[in-house]
Parts: sequence; structure tokens; C-alpha cells
Amino acid sequence: MPSHENQSHPAALSDGGKLHTCQKSHLTTILESQVTTPEAEPDADTIIIDGAALVNSLPPRSSKTFEEYAMLDVLPTIQAYSTKYKRTDIVFDVYRPSSLKAKLDQSEDAG
Repeated sequence: MPSHENQSHPAALSDGGKLHTCQKSHLTTILESQVTTPEAEPDADTIIIDGAALVNSLPPRSSKTFEEYAMLDVLPTIQAYSTKYKRTDIVFDVYRPSSLKAKLDQSEDAG
């Protein structure tokens, strides 16, 4: 079991070593109560999009294939950003065979 200093769970997620419990849907409300969003967007000419987060945030509406999903849901979103910003970068995680993440995944698969 992982340990966090002198507790079995991170202090932010526990009370006296006992893990807080709630539904994931409550997490949004908790986080929103702790963050103040700015009144206006900052001036920027570049946006960097987390590709995995974008795909997970866009449920397929009427598409039946990955190609339709890309054409009907993902690309229009990216194009909307492209009209607002001079540069739009989309980043996806890539785990190279030599990365620590890849080595951890291999050890979990073997165990």
C-alpha cells in the first residue's frame, strides 16, 4: 500500500487517515467552490489543447464510427478554436518504450 508521509492516504483526501468518500459528481461542486474564475479571458494568440481531455469531453452525438465522430464532433471544435487563435496545438501523451510509465505498465501486466 502506498504511504503519504505518516498516513496511508494523502492529507488532502483524508481526515485523520480515514479517506473521505463522495460521488465523483460532487467533486465538481467542491472544486468550483474553491476556485475563482476570471471575469474575462486573457489575451492570447495560442491555445494548447490536451487531446485526450478534448476527446473525453465531447460525447459522440449522432456518429456511428470513429471517422464520423472525428468529422462531426472533434474537428468542428478544433476549427472553432483555430478561428479564435493564431496557433492551435493539440497534444497527446505518447509513452516511449524507455519511459518510466511504459516500464510501470509492463511490470503491472507481468504481475
